[in-house]
Amino acid sequence: MDKLVDLLNNVEFVNVFSFSRGGLTDRLRVNGSVLTPDEGHIFLEDGHLLFELIHGTRQAKNFVELFLEQMVHTYRTNFMRSLFFTLSDDLEELKNRRGKNTYCGATERFYLLDVNNSDLTLTDGKPQVEMEIAEKRIKLITGIWDSIEELARISQPVDFNTPISNIYGIFAPTMIPKTREELAHHVELPLRETCLYLFDLNIRTTYSDLNCTCVGKGYGHLEIDYNTLSDENMQLVQRLIKEKPDTYRLNHDIVIVRIPVKSEQETAGTLSKRAFELIRPFKPQEKKWGLKT
Repeated sequence: MDKLVDLLNNVEFVNVFSFSRGGLTDRLRVNGSVLTPDEGHIFLEDGHLLFELIHGTRQAKNFVELFLEQMVHTYRTNFMRSLFFTLSDDLEELKNRRGKNTYCGATERFYLLDVNNSDLTLTDGKPQVEMEIAEKRIKLITGIWDSIEELARISQPVDFNTPISNIYGIFAPTMIPKTREELAHHVELPLRETCLYLFDLNIRTTYSDLNCTCVGKGYGHLEIDYNTLSDENMQLVQRLIKEKPDTYRLNHDIVIVRIPVKSEQETAGTLSKRAFELIRPFKPQEKKWGLKT
């Protein structure tokens, strides 16, 4: 659990402020009284993890979406009957439980707090369970912690020295970023500088992909809206397609620029420079997209 908390706190947009391990016990202290389980039963102390998202970036939203997907879909068969959501729990009240175990009666609970603020907490617990199913329940709960640990691992900070094999995708919805900062939150590090440069030229990128999933196929790519290019840049695209058809392609109204990935050890910095060189020929233009009419 300590490793999980360390990993989570190392994620730049996560702050863990309460957690406990949980586990099996034959004694339980509640409100000053020591309880013992019925014959053939054992107590399952509630393990909980309470954390908040510090920044509302696209990566943070991905983290939440993947977190929920793990909880709801991965454990649907064994867990869904006793899994429920609530928006009524007060965050300050939960924060006041810091360092304490919380007991949830007869069900496990997965809290989804104020959705607009993206505050989350996970807690599992059923104080008294039959001995024969206790081991299965612990295994299930351990699997949940392992899933969250894996999610924390792939959300660790990266820099230009990070190999492409350790850079995971940012899954962003189709949208037109309104600001440079918004665009930066939606693009993986190896293509961020390139997409921001195109943004500064008033060129609209519609998709980008350069992460660990690109190693197997040998390339990543970015896409540019052909119909919003100036005449000069349209002519440039036609010339580049003729000169380097394996690198530049036109699929209907989308310009596809392929960025070669030669090895899983190539760094984000190396790939960033390679991508930037491929779009360097583009010229500044008048903005033809995202305009109010």
